[in-house]
Amino acid sequence: MGGDVMDGSTILTTSTLTVDANELRNAVAFVRQAVERCNTIPVIGMLRLMTVPAGDGHALHLTGTDLDIQLETTIPADLTGPDLSTTIAPTLLLQMIRWHDGPVHMVMGEDRILRLTVGDMKSAIREVCPATDFPEGIVGHDWKAVDQIPQAQLHKLLTAVAHCISTEETRYYLNGIYLHTCEGKLRGVATDGHRMAVYDTDTAWPSRFKAILHHKSVAILARKMARSNEVVTVSATVEKDDIRRLRIEADGWTMMTKIIDGTFPDYTRVIPPKDDTIQTTISYAAIRRFPVFEHRMGVTIHPDAKVMSVTSPDGNTVEMPVTGQGGPFGFNLYYLLDLAKRTTALRIEGKDASAPFRILTDDPNLLQVLMPRRM
Repeated sequence: MGGDVMDGSTILTTSTLTVDANELRNAVAFVRQAVERCNTIPVIGMLRLMTVPAGDGHALHLTGTDLDIQLETTIPADLTGPDLSTTIAPTLLLQMIRWHDGPVHMVMGEDRILRLTVGDMKSAIREVCPATDFPEGIVGHDWKAVDQIPQAQLHKLLTAVAHCISTEETRYYLNGIYLHTCEGKLRGVATDGHRMAVYDTDTAWPSRFKAILHHKSVAILARKMARSNEVVTVSATVEKDDIRRLRIEADGWTMMTKIIDGTFPDYTRVIPPKDDTIQTTISYAAIRRFPVFEHRMGVTIHPDAKVMSVTSPDGNTVEMPVTGQGGPFGFNLYYLLDLAKRTTALRIEGKDASAPFRILTDDPNLLQVLMPRRM
């Protein structure tokens, strides 16, 4: 370790940091999800690494951002010398440590070159973007606590409805999950105009809470959260009685994200009342056997005739048996397959072939709605 000697005392000018490779790899994999590969601001293509106090020692704090989403996590570290603060490209750092188990050593001197030692491999990486250029992003805001929710429940909510998020940019307010309070509990809704999923948690939630969580934030959270009873804490910034940003944090990691600035439509008007004039039960194992002739092909279900069928563009028909009552009615086969593969069986209920159908699974907290297809 280098240093300058002055008046008999040593003034340390070199930082030496040691972290565990597995912990560093997991931390980089998490925070890099916020980093966009293509951007016009070089520094936000980097991760910020900085040491922070932790108990009687230090920890390494990693941050990644795209200015709309900011991810942070902290891992244990041993530090000798002054605090280390720099930026590094996430892909480069991951390539260096991806096959290593054991300690990773980082040394930073006044020349602003980060010297990495990973096992018997060494590398010198010049600091291109100083950490002082890293944007504060959405950190410096007045966060107000909302509530806490078990990770398992929030994970279930997100994964149960995410497949219905719209990818149509013109209706940008549908490009996420609408989180709000319904009958005192947290509810999540997603729709693309053809199908809709509504999930009610068992967690009490403050009234007047409304936020549309962007699909990128949804995907990051769904991958990060465990199916456990550990809780996540939700905070928000409020401007003119509207939520503008959310902060979701658990032990060791934090997400801060802007929400979609828009008004989610009144989805309750689309939910049909319970009516089993038409009803049938189908399974993924059955409908996946249908040949897919084209992406937009339909499936016709006629419970009274005990048959469901698909027809190719050249007129060939494939049929399979089905049980139930009523009909006939039709759906887009792709949508039906997508709903069915997430459970063992679907119960389909509706009033007539032109009205929305209720799609029920074994999860009593989940309600899905599917628009019929013109036959």
